[in-house]
Amino acid sequence: MKVAEICRKHGITDQTFYNWKKKYDGLSADELRRLKDLEQENFRLKRIVADQAIDIQVLKDITSKSGNVRAKEQCITYIKEKYPKVKRARACKLLNCSRSKAYYKKKMPVKDAPIKAAIEKVIGHSLKGRKKIIPLVQMQHPEMGSSKIRRVYEQNDLQLTKNPKKRKRSDGKNQAEVPMKANEEWDIDFMHDTLAEGKTIRSLNVIDPYNRECKGMSIRYSFAARRVIEFLDRLIEIYGKPSIFAPIMGLNSLRKFSNYG
Repeated sequence: MKVAEICRKHGITDQTFYNWKKKYDGLSADELRRLKDLEQENFRLKRIVADQAIDIQVLKDITSKSGNVRAKEQCITYIKEKYPKVKRARACKLLNCSRSKAYYKKKMPVKDAPIKAAIEKVIGHSLKGRKKIIPLVQMQHPEMGSSKIRRVYEQNDLQLTKNPKKRKRSDGKNQAEVPMKANEEWDIDFMHDTLAEGKTIRSLNVIDPYNRECKGMSIRYSFAARRVIEFLDRLIEIYGKPSIFAPIMGLNSLRKFSNYG
């Protein structure tokens, strides 16, 4: 057969025919079949490796290690937004959580609708607490239990707002003494915060309680004792040595430096 007839029979172009001839010339049908199987296997292995690389990247990107269901749902939403190619089923498998939660429709709001309507009818425009609401609802609907009424009452925020506690006046005990002059006393305090990537940082703050002046602030991932001593030495060289160091908030690591100097 001529080349044109072969191309017409198989629905290919002349260029495709000559490209295949150049690439597969001298190979038998079994060898071609084996080569095709090897290419498919190679493609499958590459896809598996690529999927595993994406899985590792996703797990490293998620900083939350909590086993809470709500935290896992937030992680799945984050994965779907940042990695559109990762399907929900795959994200649920990575986080070891059930994917049926996304498709399950809660039946409780439908069941609680009559109870909510009865509570709202009893409340009306007046202000009533839970202890008054439960017997009034049960008078009209004896079949409703007190626990159901209480649950619906609290879940729908129908309860009365609580009055804020009044601030207690100080009785004069253990009041902080303000020094009479500057640089007489230094207060030392540690604070901590968390970065977006999940690492915790700490800051060592030194202030003068006389005028609330910040003498210095040092921020690190962790503080060794020698780092604290070096930081305090630098401040003493700049401002001079105070009479008293006053560590606050139960800083056990700085108790031995309370009488530093």
